[in-house]
Amino acid sequence: MNSKLIKKGKNLLLTSILAGIWLGNGSAMAQQTRPAKQVSDAQVNAMVEALRKAAPPNRENDGMYSDWQVLPGTLAGWTKRCVGRQMTPAEFESDSAAARNTVACVVRREFGRVYATAGNESTAARNFACWWMTGTENGCASGVNAAYAQKVLGFYQQQARTNAPTQKPAASGSKPATRQTPAPAATPTAEPTTQGTEEPATPKPTSINQP
Repeated sequence: MNSKLIKKGKNLLLTSILAGIWLGNGSAMAQQTRPAKQVSDAQVNAMVEALRKAAPPNRENDGMYSDWQVLPGTLAGWTKRCVGRQMTPAEFESDSAAARNTVACVVRREFGRVYATAGNESTAARNFACWWMTGTENGCASGVNAAYAQKVLGFYQQQARTNAPTQKPAASGSKPATRQTPAPAATPTAEPTTQGTEEPATPKPTSINQP
C-alpha cells in the first residue's frame, strides 16, 4: 500500500513538473510572438540618427564599421536580410547608403518589437538602445550601459522634435476688413445769376455723368 502511494505521489509530482514546464514555455512563446508595434518613418529616422550620434568615434582598425559602428559578425546577417546580400565589412564601411538602409531596416523591426512591450515611447527608445548595445533590452539598469541608453534617448527625443511638423501660428491683432460704403454723390446746384443787364446764367446739368 505504501509503495503504491509513493508511486502515485511521484506520478503526480512528475505531472506537475511537466505542466509547469509547458505553461512556462507557453508564456515565453506568447511573449516572443507578441505582434510588434507599427512604428512610423519619423520614429525610425529619429532612432537611426540617434544611434549614429551616440556611436563611439569611428577610428581606423577599431573593428567596427560605418557611422553606426557595427561589428562584422553582426553586419553579415543584417545586410543579407535587409539589402538582399551579405556585405563585407569593407563594403559596409564604404557604402553609407547601404549602411543607413540596413540600420533603418533593423530599427523598424526591433524597435517595433520592443515598443510593443515597453508601454510608452521613451521607455521603448531606452530599451531598444540597450538591446542595440547588449543584445537584451533589460541589461542597462546602471553603469556605462545605462549612460549609453540614456544618451540615445536624448538624441532620439531631440531628433523627434526636429522632425515634428510645425504649424504656422495665426496672425494676432489684425482687424477684420470692413466694407467701405461709398459716400453719396453731391448734386450740383445752379450758379447764381450775375447782377446787371446780362442774361441769367444757364444752370449746369444735374447728372454726374456729364462733363
